[in-house]
Amino acid sequence: MSSRDIRLENEQKYWNYRAAAKLALMPILIQTYGESIDISDINTEALLQSASWTALPNNIPNPKWNWKTLVAKARRKHKRVELAIWMDTQLCGIMLGKVSDRKVVVSIHYIQRNPENFILAGEIANIAILFLDALSSILGCNEQVMMNPDQGLLDYYKSFGFDIEIKKGSKVTRLVRKK
Repeated sequence: MSSRDIRLENEQKYWNYRAAAKLALMPILIQTYGESIDISDINTEALLQSASWTALPNNIPNPKWNWKTLVAKARRKHKRVELAIWMDTQLCGIMLGKVSDRKVVVSIHYIQRNPENFILAGEIANIAILFLDALSSILGCNEQVMMNPDQGLLDYYKSFGFDIEIKKGSKVTRLVRKK
């Protein structure tokens, strides 16, 4: 088998893992948020909508990441976590992460909500973490990590059980949650 064939096989395998996690999670999301909610991998429409996002009001942290660049880089690896959260055709949130080589850790590296859409305001992290839970169960991961969390959101992420701090100097560089 060629290295290209192995790459395609691994890509398909991780696509299947993400699809299974989404399938397991959708009934819960529909029950909680209604029939209009959907989740998907990050597609062209998600990249177009996220490119137009502006800053949040009231100085709420909302990084201006170039999602097109981030996704292109993430897609070089098959062990990625990617999620777009939709309400009808409106992109409400977007997340990228990865699975460790030994499938022990699943992590969120980037997460952002649509600053102009308040339908799921305050719910994007919860939905992303529910997705991590589903994916962790499928892969057998026993640890979830929030990488480089915004220092102003540490208590928020800790409310989801990310209660182990890994620091570099005085800065928290990772928040860990054991399964």
